[in-house]
Amino acid sequence: MKILGLGTNIGDKIANLQSALALLAKKDIQLIQLSSVYLTPPWGDKDQDEFLNIVAEVAYEGSPRELLQDVLQIEEEMGRVRQRKWGPRLIDIDIVEYDGLIMDEPGLQLPHPYYPKRVFVVAPFAELYPDWIPSGGERTLSDILKEMDVAEMKRLPDKLI
Repeated sequence: MKILGLGTNIGDKIANLQSALALLAKKDIQLIQLSSVYLTPPWGDKDQDEFLNIVAEVAYEGSPRELLQDVLQIEEEMGRVRQRKWGPRLIDIDIVEYDGLIMDEPGLQLPHPYYPKRVFVVAPFAELYPDWIPSGGERTLSDILKEMDVAEMKRLPDKLI
């Protein structure tokens, strides 16, 4: 199972997510399932606007490194500028899980090393797969989510597609 996390907090956030999904399709990254959209407070650098976050299960034939190159190209095509760590972003696309692989290479760690600690990834991922155990982990996403602060997070009523 290949899972991507997408987030945005600049401009027309819904349009940003829709554009990213359209660009994924152009790169032969097929959407299988999409979570609801979640409005979430910023993580890390808190002096910025709230985010919209989603999780997408995708089908992809290439390697994890090729998928990373594709999502980085999409971020660049959309105009993402990396000015500060955890700062505002037009679009952010992370590989969260890739077929259960565990790897640690320069520029690519699988699963994404922070995702089990980030409610903005765990909540939408758990919406799709509550019984999933993060690769290398021991507890399900629903168990992890029970211990997270979801008070400032809001699940939006409409799906993107």
